[in-house]
Amino acid sequence: MAESLPPSGHRYSTRRNTRKRSLEADEAQKDQPAEKTAGKEGEEEPSTSKPGEIDCAICLQSCVHPARLPCGHIFCFLCLKGVFRSCAKCAMCRRPIPRNYLETPDLLEIPMPASAPSGDEEEFHWFYEGRHGGWWQYEERMFAS
Repeated sequence: MAESLPPSGHRYSTRRNTRKRSLEADEAQKDQPAEKTAGKEGEEEPSTSKPGEIDCAICLQSCVHPARLPCGHIFCFLCLKGVFRSCAKCAMCRRPIPRNYLETPDLLEIPMPASAPSGDEEEFHWFYEGRHGGWWQYEERMFAS
């Protein structure tokens, strides 16, 4: 029965060889210069959305009332409000959000599309009452098909 089992030294030498190969591969990667195509640290890939639109990484839709955090990441204001109440950290980099951020947010202006109605036309806005008080405006993206 002892003859059918491989010698114990064989198993350990395989592990040592595997570890040695992995260490050699790590050292080879350190010696190679970084590729020029790699972005700078903190730089994000360009989005595939329409020009002028900013995508929210929380709701994965185009930003409604985009707000920039001190760390530079941009999200919908309502998405940020939810994240702030749950953990008060950026959803991308986990840096803390200042306590007074919701009082003085850094809201970004988005240029209005050319098809937006002018001030001469009558425009309706729909609101609903929140569960714990306050009024909320329906968002256009809720009606998009």
